[in-house]
Amino acid sequence: MKKFFYLMSMGIIAVSFTACNEEKIDDGKLVLGEEDAKEVTINRLGGFIEIPVTATGEWTASLPEDCTWAKVINDEDSGTGAVTIFTDYLNPENGEDRRADLTVTSGKTTKSIRIRQYLGKHDGENDNATVSEDAWGNTVLGMGVNIVNTGNGEDGMFKGNWVTSSANAKQIAQQSNRYNRVFVSTTSAADIGSEGVAKELHSKMDTLGIHASVSVTYGLFTLKIEGDYESNETEVQNKVSYSTEYQAPRAKAWLGARDLAALANSTVSRRIYEDEEEYKQMRNLKNMALTGGFDEDRAAIMDKFDEIFAKYDDEADIPEADSTWKIPSRLNSMLKSLDTNYGPVYISSILMGGSTFLNIEYDSIFVTDTLHIDGSIKVDITSGLLNVKAGVEAGYLKTSKNIMEHSKSTFMVRGGSTDKRSAVMNALTLKETQVDKEVTKDLDIERVHQALAEWSASVPNGEPKESNKDLFAAISYGYSPVWAFFGEYASYVREFFIRTYKNKDTLLDLESM
Repeated sequence: MKKFFYLMSMGIIAVSFTACNEEKIDDGKLVLGEEDAKEVTINRLGGFIEIPVTATGEWTASLPEDCTWAKVINDEDSGTGAVTIFTDYLNPENGEDRRADLTVTSGKTTKSIRIRQYLGKHDGENDNATVSEDAWGNTVLGMGVNIVNTGNGEDGMFKGNWVTSSANAKQIAQQSNRYNRVFVSTTSAADIGSEGVAKELHSKMDTLGIHASVSVTYGLFTLKIEGDYESNETEVQNKVSYSTEYQAPRAKAWLGARDLAALANSTVSRRIYEDEEEYKQMRNLKNMALTGGFDEDRAAIMDKFDEIFAKYDDEADIPEADSTWKIPSRLNSMLKSLDTNYGPVYISSILMGGSTFLNIEYDSIFVTDTLHIDGSIKVDITSGLLNVKAGVEAGYLKTSKNIMEHSKSTFMVRGGSTDKRSAVMNALTLKETQVDKEVTKDLDIERVHQALAEWSASVPNGEPKESNKDLFAAISYGYSPVWAFFGEYASYVREFFIRTYKNKDTLLDLESM
């Protein structure tokens, strides 16, 4: 037996062909893979596989109808070429490899090759990874999201299924000038922002179809998802809360969500694209826009909408996509399944680097009457405490120290080296001193500044790599709605999700998207 290995350019994707030396090509008219291979394999991360085809005439390619985890990108061609297959992510919780047979037909000759996606990153190995370990860096782009607390910690934020992916977007961007911005990865300061205290931890936006951006730690804290927080336990009266975060951004990547939705919803026909090569390119690009599993669910839901609305003789009778719409039971079940598998939104941008998150519960009367601060404590905390610059004004130092010593503070540090993270956590922890039975709590501001500066320096510059991935953390995610992929029915799918999450504590306000 021989094995031929290929490393795909879009990620860490191990692909191999298995063939037998003794195999003889029956008529020489159709050959699949290297030496008429019997199997091609890919690891759980999924991605694109190209299977060489040698033929003397036209050929077609297909996967079984019940195969929802892989899709054929180009299902027809002629002569020598290749079939491109996209495979979805294989959740390690599935526990076993999955298989499907690709069938290629040319004239009267039909041949098959087995597509096998194995559970590990390497064939025959199981590294017992979690979805959150795989959903790291650019690979998290396109993943469906839970916007409520599932009780499963940070892992529970991820649905484990991708709506689209960075691999999809990269291929589209590489193959089309028109869509060359559907995937961008950058370390430019103009894109990632400057280091320092974030202006907002939760912001509405409408850039490239990315409708909201939320600090990861702020989101976890808001949803009361357990994490590696430390707290200074202090009894606080007249409680008011304030959250802030010092961010050390190093790299950002995003999907052109609006263009991806437009591509997925586009009509591709030979009537529109009379040039055959242009037609084939547009058809292939459209097939790349979404993962196989999501596209399968989407198509079934849109077919159901077509069936329901076809029953109305008069367009005026078609219900509005608002609170008066009575969702048919079968459609409701299909939309619930979509929610279970993918959620209402997917991750469309990621900012990486390091972050120090701080939430303070302070006594508003103490701050006003004793410290003589009217309104927000934002300036005092950001200038006096979360600061790595020299020459901080003495007034800010004193005030931020007083606020911290008389408040309950909760904090978490992500990214950077382990020892530097610990140093920041220790510096933010109040030190108790007892004199004549009186306990005082003290904060060393200079130590906080020094620890913060050393931690920031431990977060590498440049894009994350496999060799230094432990030094990077996700600072914030941008989110886009899944209903954007439902064309003329988008408003109805949106209405379903708004109803589903109404009166729940959610990460995002769906009605504002």
